[in-house]
Amino acid sequence: MTVRPCRETDLPALREICLETAFSPPKSEAEKQFLLWTYCDPYVCGDHTVSLVAADEADEAAGYIFCAPDCAAFAAAFRREYLPKIRTLSKRYALTATLNLWMYSFFSKRYEAHLHIDLSDAARHQGVGSRLMTELKAQLSSRGVRGLMLCCASKNENAIRFYLRNGFQIKIRAFGACIMACEIKKS
Repeated sequence: MTVRPCRETDLPALREICLETAFSPPKSEAEKQFLLWTYCDPYVCGDHTVSLVAADEADEAAGYIFCAPDCAAFAAAFRREYLPKIRTLSKRYALTATLNLWMYSFFSKRYEAHLHIDLSDAARHQGVGSRLMTELKAQLSSRGVRGLMLCCASKNENAIRFYLRNGFQIKIRAFGACIMACEIKKS
């Protein structure tokens, strides 16, 4: 596996990975669209993001790490471009997306960047996730970003262990979510 910048042509594979790796499999088309509009598409096609791909020997995406280095800029773009679409799916999805933005803004004074990472089964247990994380942190450091955060399901112990191994600390567990963060070392 190689780590490279994301390309728009990767979007179909990245969307598939996003849905395959959801902590709880989507049960409807609306839920699938919500997951894609919340956790995938804004990062792949966004101006306010850093997106890296783990590519296999055929240069096909097998995993990704998406990051919004500036949560405030990302939130403004998300509210403008994606929240109106999510509102068409349901009020509950719109509320969930709004709460995600609120959570990021709550921690963004100290941890101004947030991330999402997912790997296909073929990319797991090879150190690929840690390589993606290392490359992302290097890019964020070169941009002067001081801190990085994420949110995962409190029940997702495998993910929590992975993040702990990669320098994150648990900041809070509430409402079924686990907020984790780490400082970015200056390069």
